[in-house]
Amino acid sequence: MIKKILYVIFIIFLIFSVGTLGSKIFGFEYYVVISDSMHPKIPKYSLVYIDLNEDEINVGDIIAYRTSSIPVVHRVVDIDGNIYTTHGDANQEESVEKVFKDDIIGVMKFHIPYIGLLFLNRYLWIIVLLVIVSYIIIVRMIKEMKK
Repeated sequence: MIKKILYVIFIIFLIFSVGTLGSKIFGFEYYVVISDSMHPKIPKYSLVYIDLNEDEINVGDIIAYRTSSIPVVHRVVDIDGNIYTTHGDANQEESVEKVFKDDIIGVMKFHIPYIGLLFLNRYLWIIVLLVIVSYIIIVRMIKEMKK
């Protein structure tokens, strides 16, 4: 039973590793949503994939843009030339932000809810790997001792 659980964890780890590293090859960047501003469309701690090559941005699109600290993911509610007005779905109506086209990273293509928790702390991955490796070593040692 434990072997199957660890096997599933390893497969999930492998899929997300390939998915995150491979995403850059296809022109995507991923970010973790760390607030509830886009709830319920994008829950907190979702992993969002942003298309870096998308040139056409329309009202209603969800975009990632640069701020002074961390990238923000919000919906476009108005476009006026090179200025995009954005708003978080869960934010109050008055809390809109103006964003210049040059600050836009790209358009969100899809998201995976709650998986971002695994990407907030790289030590979690190290612990998962250590558990898997330890399990494999212990199982092999037990088999050798039974011989």
